Amino acid sequence: MPRASASLRRVAVRAGVVGVVVAMAGGVWILGQGGGTPWGVGVHPVPLRATFPPPGASVAPPQWHSVPVGHPASTSQRRPPLSQVPDIVLPDVHGKPFPGWTSITQPVVIVTVWASWCTTCMAEMPSKIKYIKSNPAIALVALNIDTTPEIHIKALKKWGEYPKSSTGIWWLSDPSRTQSYGRLNIANVPESFILNANREIVYKAVGPFSLTQGPAAEVLERLKNQSVTP
Repeated sequence: MPRASASLRRVAVRAGVVGVVVAMAGGVWILGQGGGTPWGVGVHPVPLRATFPPPGASVAPPQWHSVPVGHPASTSQRRPPLSQVPDIVLPDVHGKPFPGWTSITQPVVIVTVWASWCTTCMAEMPSKIKYIKSNPAIALVALNIDTTPEIHIKALKKWGEYPKSSTGIWWLSDPSRTQSYGRLNIANVPESFILNANREIVYKAVGPFSLTQGPAAEVLERLKNQSVTP
């Protein structure tokens, strides 16, 4: 009888191990199909599919991007990274045309593309506004991709940026996204660039980033005292 009980215990243990293995395999299969993610806040590792490289193959570290659900740029819109910021033709929030990069007197420009439905954008924008107000050598050009001016204006009112904007900030509207997804070649929001005095792109951030610490802050400090090349 004791021997029979021991055999039954061994069978139960083996059955439990098999169940765990089957459950783990099922979880991997779901990830491989691009199933739901546990984050739930629009931030995902790229790629989502579970892949297993062959033995000895080098594996690149995962990259993180802020991905607004339902609003990615199409594959045809994604081109090689830009080195020089292109001219953009957009109105500001009051309907006046953007005067162009050469009209900005500040030697450094931060360009950011955002939307009011992007929680990350809304969370980090107040800190950007505060930073620009305390750094007169830096300008902010913010391209909004909301579908209507009313939605854009509603967001600006929360920050006290409408009807009058802070000095050094341009609030531009791009509801068709032809300039942001098209000419600026962004894939997601928020996405930002730092431009030097010659309006060359010297830093790019996909997703949130800090202006007061880390690599972006170092770039900004280095550029603030430069002059515009004629």
